[in-house]
Amino acid sequence: MGSFFEITAYGEKEACSEGIIAAFNEIARVERLLSVYRPQSNLSQVNRHRRKGTLSIDPELFDVLTQSMKYAEKSGGAFDPTASPLIRLWDLVLEESDPLHPERKRLRLFSIGLDFETSG
Repeated sequence: MGSFFEITAYGEKEACSEGIIAAFNEIARVERLLSVYRPQSNLSQVNRHRRKGTLSIDPELFDVLTQSMKYAEKSGGAFDPTASPLIRLWDLVLEESDPLHPERKRLRLFSIGLDFETSG
């Protein structure tokens, strides 16, 4: 997920150890489902698939995507779950001494914004 996690537990040593292990296992499970940094994650598979026919996805991921679209609408676009191409564009600009070719920049910006169709 591109984040650091720190877990602090207080209490009996064995119970704390079990809780910490369970917490890190849950983080790993969510990362396998939602990480854009792991090509094998379900979300990465969806992003690669785009609109090439139908794709079965994990029901939990479907729920996260559905809720994300609702929050994007309620926030008037202030929350945008499709901002990843823009963030990657910023990273490239910061990392490279040469600016992005205008066509590459246009293609990345073109892929931002909600336009999802869902079927029951």
